[in-house]
Amino acid sequence: MKRWLLVLSIVFLAGPLFAFRDGKGKFELAYEIMGYTYREPHIETPILLKAHAKHGASLKYTAWGAGYGISDTFSAIELRYITGKTDYNGYLWDGTPSKEEDLTDWYAEGRLLVGQHWYWGNAWMLSPYLGIGYRFLSNHADEMSSGGYRRESNYLYVPLGVVLQMKAGNFSVSLTGEADGLIKGSQKTCLSDVGNIDPPYGDYWLKDVRNEQDKGFGLRAGLKLEQNFGSFGIFVEPFYRFWKIQNSEVKPITITNGTNEYVTGQGVVEPFNITREYGVKVGISF
Repeated sequence: MKRWLLVLSIVFLAGPLFAFRDGKGKFELAYEIMGYTYREPHIETPILLKAHAKHGASLKYTAWGAGYGISDTFSAIELRYITGKTDYNGYLWDGTPSKEEDLTDWYAEGRLLVGQHWYWGNAWMLSPYLGIGYRFLSNHADEMSSGGYRRESNYLYVPLGVVLQMKAGNFSVSLTGEADGLIKGSQKTCLSDVGNIDPPYGDYWLKDVRNEQDKGFGLRAGLKLEQNFGSFGIFVEPFYRFWKIQNSEVKPITITNGTNEYVTGQGVVEPFNITREYGVKVGISF
């Protein structure tokens, strides 16, 4: 199912993505501010990452056909960078409970979308779309006082959504709903950040572990209010983003002294987790 979803998205993207040489285009540049929580709820004492305010910027370019009729095909490129400080309530690598504040956390995301604008008169437009997206997140728990390590998250996914827009003169309201199918997810646990470890291993250190986490989905919603002033527009868009990812497989922990490597008999699993983002975008279009 995932393979067919990926193939379908590539087929739809390949044709129209660069086919708008004679069409129209629109840039959107926005500042984003949001709250953020990451939770692993199914372990005995749930791990929680929480940010009261993350912020960043996003850029979107949309191109569509030159004609204005019943419908127009369109394509879009989206880029996003978000950063902020998070509070951590969880465990060190050896299972010791730990609480830390103000750890650096950031992510970058890129998306390619294609779809169809369907018009009803001059007031209504319905725009279903399909695409492919990539999201990379880096959590710097290596900034903890001791025993912390970086976590790196990679999601390759297929977004499937629809936008309903209503225009009244130079003002428009757009409602977006989207489902994201996870194609490939991987989580890198940088245990090498811990450094040399105590006996029984002596002068050995931990090696990084990568877990595959391929079962999950995301949801998105947004309500965009835009006022057009001719050569440019101003918009505000409250949004909500959600990810639900299932358990990974278990990978063994390996130690090394640079020459020899040993499997410890312990393992690392990336647990079932839920991420929520809620905030607002404020931007300019031209």
